[in-house]
Formats: sequence, C-alpha cells, structure tokens
Amino acid sequence: REGEAPDPPGPLPATPALCRHWARRGRCDYGDGCRFRHERVPGDDADADDPRSSAMDGRREGAARFGRRHHARNRNKAGDFRRWLVATFGFETLASGAGVLDVAGGKGELAFELRNLSGIPVTVVDPRPMRLERYVRRFRSGMYHRNQSPAATKLRRPLDSTLAAPNHLRMFLHRGVFDPARSDGERRLAAIESCELAHATRWSRRGLVDGESAPGDGDGKSAPGDGVRDGANLDEAYRIPGEPVRHATMFSGARRRDYEADVDADVENDVDNDVDNDVEDADVDDPDAVAMTPVAMDASATADACERVIRDCSVVVGLHPDQATDAAVDLALAFGKPFAVVPCCTYSKDFPHRRLPPGPGRPRGGGGAVTTHAHLVEYLLAKAAPGMTIERDELPFEGKNVVVYSLGGGAEVLCRAVDGLGVGE
Repeated sequence: REGEAPDPPGPLPATPALCRHWARRGRCDYGDGCRFRHERVPGDDADADDPRSSAMDGRREGAARFGRRHHARNRNKAGDFRRWLVATFGFETLASGAGVLDVAGGKGELAFELRNLSGIPVTVVDPRPMRLERYVRRFRSGMYHRNQSPAATKLRRPLDSTLAAPNHLRMFLHRGVFDPARSDGERRLAAIESCELAHATRWSRRGLVDGESAPGDGDGKSAPGDGVRDGANLDEAYRIPGEPVRHATMFSGARRRDYEADVDADVENDVDNDVDNDVEDADVDDPDAVAMTPVAMDASATADACERVIRDCSVVVGLHPDQATDAAVDLALAFGKPFAVVPCCTYSKDFPHRRLPPGPGRPRGGGGAVTTHAHLVEYLLAKAAPGMTIERDELPFEGKNVVVYSLGGGAEVLCRAVDGLGVGE
C-alpha cells in the first residue's frame, strides 16, 4: 500500500544439517532423496568426518562410566543380513526349491524383506505369531526404497509390487522334527506336538512363557498367545510375566510319547479354532491384508508342511535365533544344506552339553563349557562335517554381528543336537 512501510522479510529457511554419511564417505546411498545436506558451508568443521561422532563418543563414555547400557545401532540388521545372503549364496540358490527356511524368525522382518523386497520364497519356523503390519506400512511408505545405492536397488522389487506374507510354521524346531534316524510317523508326531506346545505359549518381556494367565482367560475371549493376530492384545500380553519356557528341556525324553499314542483331541481342536479366528480377523477390505496374515494351518497341516520344507528348502538361516541356534545348524548338516546363522545369546545353563573344541590356548584339548558369545561361535565352527567347511564373516551393524555359514556339501551327518543326545537316541 502506498505510503506504508513494507512488511518485514520472513524467516530464512533453515539450513539442513550436514549428512553424516556424505561427510564420512563422500557419498550417500539416499542420493537426492536424502533430507540432509551434501555440501559443506561456512561453519562446518572440515576435520570432523561425522558431525555426530563426538556426541556419540560422549554418550558411550558416559554409559561405560555410569553403568548404563549402550544400545547397539542395529536397527537395519535384517536388511544387512538379507543383502549379505543374496551376495553370498546368490538369488538363484536362495529361490530354489521351497526357498529359504528362516529359523526363529520372530516378528518376521527378515522373512518379509526376503519375500517382498527380493522376491525369494521363505518359510518361518517360530512359535510366536508374526506381526507384519509395520513392515507392510514401511514398504508402502517408501522406507525400503530410500536407499539408492546400486547394490540396494538391484535387490529390491518396485514400490507398487503386490505384497505377500511369508509362510509360517508356528512350532518349535527341535531334533525330533528332522532326525533322519526316526521314522516318518515319529517325525510327524513330534511336529504335531511341537505345534500344540507353540499354541500354548506366548511372548512376553521374559521371552517365551507359558500361555496361562494371559488377557482373555476366563472371559470367553481368545488369549493372545493362541494365534489370534490382535496387535493390542499381543501388546497387553507382552507386559504380563509368566513362567519361562525352556527350549532345551521342553522336548526331553520325559516329554516324548509313543507314536501309537492318541493325540490330545482337545488341544488339536483348540489349534483348529485358532486357525478359524485368524481367518476371521483378517481385514478383507485392505488390499495388503494378505501380506499381514500368513496362511493359517492346523497342527496336521503344519506337520505336513514341515516335512516338505525341511526336505526341499534351499538355505537354512537364522538371525539371532537364540535357543534354536543349534537346531538350525544341525538341521542343515543333517541334510547337507547351506546355512547362515547369526548367533546371539549363549544360554549356557540351558545347553550344558556344549563343549569347546581343541584349539590355541588349549594344549590339552577342548572340553570347557560354552559360556560366551566367542565360545558359541567357535563351537558352531567346529560342527563342520567331513568335506564341509564352516566359515565366519561380519555384518555391517553393531552388536552381535558375526555370521557363521556354510555353502553346503559334504556328507550328510546329524551332529549333536539341541537336547544333547547322541545320534539315534
């Protein structure tokens, strides 16, 4: 307006922070899609490779000084492991046969990425219900497609791809399920029993616990550990303590039943009801609903699928499989399969049969108990069958990042399994 002072200028746009990846390496995998700045401006510390490094060092020093735990930066460990698997075994090998067998796959992050980012068939063996909703949302929002590096782009399906849920065998993997020394009927019965026990457990802050005293008990509603995929109910159950379930002792000789014994009809009916509930709870109006809910199977169908997948799977993998680490490796060795596991917790009290092999520093031979992560890696490396080589590598994330793997081959041999019994026992 004439005669009036002009409006003051608005605030200058804030300068984005310097990209720490670009500052450290001179490049950024996100390319033009990165939210941070890929050039230096006056005021930047040219000598600092990572603008956050000093702050991170201070936090780590404080954590060590005051006894606080430093949380490892391993948020993308599933993606790192997936890319390592494709680079090591090759897409053709991973996608052959029944695809990858993911032991103790947890919520299903690695399996979801293998299936929907790399297009590789995958079956998860884990007693917990998978929770795939978060990963579907990440895919549709483009989170998985921000990394523009050639390696990531080559291993990724387009953003508009049709999504699918990984196959899920909700059961415990233990020796009785795959022992070649047992008859087909004995292995089938072991798989049915394993499935029944999985539906009688739930996931909590204490790990896998007995499914009793969970939300829904006594009110006519389903408990969160019984296969119903209700996110709020599962979150509520997670906060309720329970009696921990020990994988190592669950399938001991005291719990085994003769093959001629009848399967408990009540438990099997409960599993059948859970399957119906899974189907009813799926949101059929959501085009991605099929990617959030794996195909539900009763105990009998689970046992059939288990036998088929064990026989025809391409590679056995496990990302921090905890108590199922031995079972994953022993299954692969029993059938001459390639495998790759990233061991984490040792559970030395649950696996007292583990013994260190002879090696440097032990002139009188091995025999010591496996009590540390380094011991566990050494123990797994020593499982190599005649004609087979087991190696180790490191993945690019913090924390327990050592991967123990084999490209397969060699004689099929059943190594000392999770219950510590000898072959044929």
